[in-house]
Amino acid sequence: MPNLVKPQAGSGGLNLRSTNQVAPASLLGTLKEGVTLEVIDQSIAGWYACKVFASTQVFAASGAVVALLPDKDAGNLRAAANTDPASVVAMLKPGQQLQLISASGDWLTVKVFASADVSDLIVQ
Repeated sequence: MPNLVKPQAGSGGLNLRSTNQVAPASLLGTLKEGVTLEVIDQSIAGWYACKVFASTQVFAASGAVVALLPDKDAGNLRAAANTDPASVVAMLKPGQQLQLISASGDWLTVKVFASADVSDLIVQ
């Protein structure tokens, strides 16, 4: 089973970022307490790379890069490949890009980053 990451208890949430850098332009949103994401890479010092899902109705992949479709103002990133409003964990804005992990049907799996300093790793 894959490892998971969640916000530390009492933190109010965990910032998700497009890169493994703390910069205003990399902020995608905040993972709420009680929500977990699958960790796909723990090798980056101080960061967990996690997977989220992006709908091909809003996003497009070009090579290994995922961005908003030109006619979209923003796009939801989800903890699961579904349109349930509760699965939204972050939002990509124009100019931001993410790394493509894989594509399947109407969904792209993309990489986001969470700081290891303010998150808890759940080893399964």
